[in-house]
Amino acid sequence: MRVAHGLDGLPLALELAAARLRTLSLPDLADGLSDRFRRLITGSRTAPPRHRTLRAVIARSWELLKEHERTVAERISILPGGVTPASATAVCAGTTVPAAGIPELLAALVDRSLVQLAPRPPDRRRRARPDPRPGRRHFTELMARHDPQLRGPGQLTAMKVISAQYGNTLAALRHLCVAQDSPGATTLTLTLTWYWQMFGRHSDAAYWLREALAVPGGGPTPERDCARAAYLLNRADLLSGITAGEAADDRAEMRELADRLLAHPELPGHYRVFGPVLLFLQDEEAALAIFQRLADGDDVWLAGLAHMFQAEIAGNAGALDRMRVHLESALACFRRVGDRWGQTATLPMRAQLRRYDDLDGALADLREARSLAGELLDDAERGLLSATAFPADHADHARTLVGSARAALCLALGDLPGADEALRKAYAAALATRELPVLSLVTVNAAALAETRGRQHESAVLLGAAARLRGAHDHTDPQVRELTRRGHAALGGEEFASAYAQGWELDAKTAMTTADPASGMYRPTSPPDFRWPRGGSLGEDAAMTHVMLQPITDANRAAVAALDVTPAQRNYVAGVTDSLADAIQYPQAMPWYRAIYADGAPVGFVMISDNIPPGDPTLLGPYFLWRLLVDARYQGRGYGRAALRLVIAYLGTRPDARELLTSVVPGEDSSPLGFYQRLGFQDTGEFFDGERVLRLPLP
Repeated sequence: MRVAHGLDGLPLALELAAARLRTLSLPDLADGLSDRFRRLITGSRTAPPRHRTLRAVIARSWELLKEHERTVAERISILPGGVTPASATAVCAGTTVPAAGIPELLAALVDRSLVQLAPRPPDRRRRARPDPRPGRRHFTELMARHDPQLRGPGQLTAMKVISAQYGNTLAALRHLCVAQDSPGATTLTLTLTWYWQMFGRHSDAAYWLREALAVPGGGPTPERDCARAAYLLNRADLLSGITAGEAADDRAEMRELADRLLAHPELPGHYRVFGPVLLFLQDEEAALAIFQRLADGDDVWLAGLAHMFQAEIAGNAGALDRMRVHLESALACFRRVGDRWGQTATLPMRAQLRRYDDLDGALADLREARSLAGELLDDAERGLLSATAFPADHADHARTLVGSARAALCLALGDLPGADEALRKAYAAALATRELPVLSLVTVNAAALAETRGRQHESAVLLGAAARLRGAHDHTDPQVRELTRRGHAALGGEEFASAYAQGWELDAKTAMTTADPASGMYRPTSPPDFRWPRGGSLGEDAAMTHVMLQPITDANRAAVAALDVTPAQRNYVAGVTDSLADAIQYPQAMPWYRAIYADGAPVGFVMISDNIPPGDPTLLGPYFLWRLLVDARYQGRGYGRAALRLVIAYLGTRPDARELLTSVVPGEDSSPLGFYQRLGFQDTGEFFDGERVLRLPLP
């Protein structure tokens, strides 16, 4: 694509480029096309001399031109995106060519096959065969004149002009880069940033911003910082395959850029959003305060954009009332300044809110947005408008939707392990989006899975948790309505309402962990078709219905770390703090750990090695019960047995999980050997690191 684009699709140029591949790699050829006439010097030996090289073809045609024809051809050669009489007149200004003669001269160049008539109504534009000589001022001024109009009542006209001259503008930008004009390249890319955003052209933005920033000689300026910020945000939007190290470097640079940009309040309005957007990725609370200041400012368009950002943030947090306020304010601002794009981006967000209680209003919003989008986009530019300027991990959104759909399909087919696995993947993807409403989709499917397993109470709790994550009770979703109807039938109205309220009253973080597949909320009470080996059994117990496995977070870390066994048991099992330290020190052991919760309170801790890769003789695996402890205050209630059952259920979703190993210190009285044997673990007769190795076959 770089070669074809660099040669402007010229057949002879492409043929000559193909011949050079005998001695050059494709990347080297692409890198050398800034001087295509020198690079493409070898053609067919059987062709006439004037056709053997690109330079010879152009030179022969050039010799046949008259003086004014040469001048026009020279000046319009910078316009690969098309030539109109108006643009040709502009680039020929200052020459001896009379403006009135431009149309006739263009016709002469068409007759000589140096310019091709492109019959594309309503613009009958000619296409020039480009000569790499810079002529850039006209298009830099043209973009600078029309870019501000993209944010006001002149938006439609500005979009048409920029779209019509887009190819020519990129050619001018390329020549600025080749000429190593760093300030000029930076200025021109910045005037294109909002156009790129409006049409979702993130690939164009990332490419040309990178090219402009790579031009040497550009000192530190607020404008260059803006260009760098726009590049990082568009690169994030592209999911461009950067390494983890590069992503970490980007995050560090984003914070530095945010600080510098926020120190320049005199920047033009749409550049002033770069600072808080970058800051939001590092410090949400600080960014929200800055967005609010912009929303309260005198720039009406910028206030609308700031309100739209705040609405997006509130929606992601499930704060729908706050989201509604910001959406109304954003819409009012965009309507006041005549920004159709802002209205088109905001109306679908309001429709999403209104669908919970005003379906007619939601439909009206969508129709209005569609009508405005039709005005904005011509046939060549139809596509999805980006609803926000935030970089979004679209792949994680897609993985969430795919995982949720697969879970629903597995449920319909009766494949409960498949539904488990699909929900596990969907949950991980939803967490990566950092958007609570997205996570609510997974939680509703989790409620369906819990109901299928006969856990009606847990299903109702999960429906309430989904509403908490969503920020509203959804009476329009057919799946939610059907689960609610069946829950009422199974539990009775009062018990269902109580369970639903339990989920609804959770804080956001707890609601998130409740939906975690590892929490046990919708795991089976025993693995499907599980048959425990003779000599021991995990058995059924009342504790199972009250026990969950919860991730350890900053919110519960101190409480979990405070759990402790009896003094006599400390010789046989390490505490939580030591266990967490071991998990950090030995990542090759693939640690997976959870807090054991009973009736909403932490009562224990469990940690396993989760699918250790083969080949390490210092580790037992692939699945090894590393730690299991129940606080001394809660022992004897079946919590350890119930937690192990949940671990077994989790292992039922893991690849090649055929047995669970553990090891115990031989001893008397307080040794856990008897406990594990009663649960079905078998003594292998082997010792590892001085401890007796036990084995539990898995179904």
